[in-house]
Amino acid sequence: AALPVPEAVRTERVFAVLLAAVTETLQSRVTAERLGYLDRAVRDCPDSSLPSFLLLKGETLLRTAEAREDVIRASWPFLRVVVHMSDDPRAAEALLGAASAVERLGRGDQAAAFVEECLAHKRLSDETRGKAQAMLTRLRSTSATP
Repeated sequence: AALPVPEAVRTERVFAVLLAAVTETLQSRVTAERLGYLDRAVRDCPDSSLPSFLLLKGETLLRTAEAREDVIRASWPFLRVVVHMSDDPRAAEALLGAASAVERLGRGDQAAAFVEECLAHKRLSDETRGKAQAMLTRLRSTSATP
């Protein structure tokens, strides 16, 4: 995870290995140095790998967010995928990540809107559909509770 990828071998396959390594590294402990590995991968990876690295960044930042500002920053990588890579199948996952962030900010209505957009995504996977439906059900039951 710590090693830079030489420009001559910056392929989707190499970055798939790097994604697994950075994911494993960030599971055990998140530090500024380890987030730097992720930022370097985001900067250097092929376009086809970028959504996966951005999802990992959003998930990691959201998992470790403590302050409101941290949660807002965690939403940015998800929204980058949604806005700039909307046709990618991972955009639906990014919508769920963004929904989780805005829900933590107390915006259940916006979270539900993101989940509904996720469910309408033309390249939605069955796994993401299941997560989205469960989240939407939970959001709706929470908003119905006085």
